Amino acid sequence: MIKNLPVVSVLMATFNSEKYIEAALNSVFSQSYDNFEIVLVDDGSTDNTRKIVSRYKDSRLRCFWEKHTSIPVVRNKLLSEARGDFLTFLDGDDLYFPEKIVKEKEFLEKRKEFAAVYCNIVYFYDDDLSKFYKHSFKHYSGNVFEPLLRNQFITNSAFMMRREVIDKVGFYDVNEIVEDWRYFIKMAKNGLLVGFINENLVKFRIHIDNHTNFTRQFLIQSSTVRLFQDIYAKMNQSQRNKYGMKKILFNRKFRFSLICIGDNRLKELIDLWKEAKEFFVVRYLMIFLFLLCFIIPASLRRRFMEFLWNFNKKRKFILIDKNDDAE
Repeated sequence: MIKNLPVVSVLMATFNSEKYIEAALNSVFSQSYDNFEIVLVDDGSTDNTRKIVSRYKDSRLRCFWEKHTSIPVVRNKLLSEARGDFLTFLDGDDLYFPEKIVKEKEFLEKRKEFAAVYCNIVYFYDDDLSKFYKHSFKHYSGNVFEPLLRNQFITNSAFMMRREVIDKVGFYDVNEIVEDWRYFIKMAKNGLLVGFINENLVKFRIHIDNHTNFTRQFLIQSSTVRLFQDIYAKMNQSQRNKYGMKKILFNRKFRFSLICIGDNRLKELIDLWKEAKEFFVVRYLMIFLFLLCFIIPASLRRRFMEFLWNFNKKRKFILIDKNDDAE
């Protein structure tokens, strides 16, 4: 039974989650630690998400049904409604292991120097629930600003932070697509330390709809370029040299240019070329890629780029041996 206010707020954003929401909620209610609340904000679902959630009569679950907006707006609503000392996230299609909440809470209670903590994740494909994977990227702990410039290795569902983080960092940028990456970078830039628990405490669902995934990449990669352009602009030359920002921005613009080719976005490719004046190599790579657009038919470019993108994505996931702790 909850005494006074909950210690942990589990923040759930949902949108048309009828296929997964029951399993996600059950994974929270099955936690070994029970002094939590679930704050669920639905982003205007048109399926049976609300009907399924309404079956739960547990007083720890508080729901808010909003008109369709965007994920950053929903996340800000979640933060504003949370009452716990520690705030953690769970997307409507992911799952917690039973010890997720208690282990992250205890970590932050014992390690006062850390503002937040995240854990290991096991991944599974939506069409094959029998196999689990781990990601090939490296995890970092402490001051994570520099490694976050190279890669987003923190996932919302694996993350827990102290309430005080909001006072120092504020809310999510509502104009972002990669709002979580910007938020983590902003935390680290403000000197907040992030810890890491090397245990599998979250199951992350990989949706098999590759066409949709590739289509979304135009918005994701363009938002990522804007993020790093903003970071670059706010640094002095010494900081740019220290963190290798010229190379980082080159990599981001190059990835975006590949998406523009596959998505037949020639105007954006031209704009990207114009923006790359200070990056000599990028500028001439853009010319080469632009010329390819007149040689290779749009439909063939699309299929080829989508194949390469998904192949590169899949190769970063490593199958977990059955003897490993993935269950």
